[in-house]
Amino acid sequence: MNVAYYTTASGRQPAQDFVDKLDNQSYAAQIRADIHEVAQRQRKAAASIKPVTAYSPMWEIRTGNYRTFFYFAAAEDMVVVLHTCKKEDQKQGIKLAYKRMMELTEA
Repeated sequence: MNVAYYTTASGRQPAQDFVDKLDNQSYAAQIRADIHEVAQRQRKAAASIKPVTAYSPMWEIRTGNYRTFFYFAAAEDMVVVLHTCKKEDQKQGIKLAYKRMMELTEA
């Protein structure tokens, strides 16, 4: 599967921007590696993934103190990354990621 990042109307990719701006580049590298592991092996990935209950078909990747929200777009053979945030911000992150997912899947 390929990886696509949610892109705003103005062309920004907030999830990718968040990772790129992390002070700790080893965490940034691990987040990117986890995303690509999921794209390659889907649900069998070695990365820590789980479905986000009540927000199906959204999933999360747990990388240390960070969470990346995504969904599998099987028809496009793609993992779509919606949002990345710190764990303590995940409640808001889940809602924002779900909103983005709905925007993309209802279009």
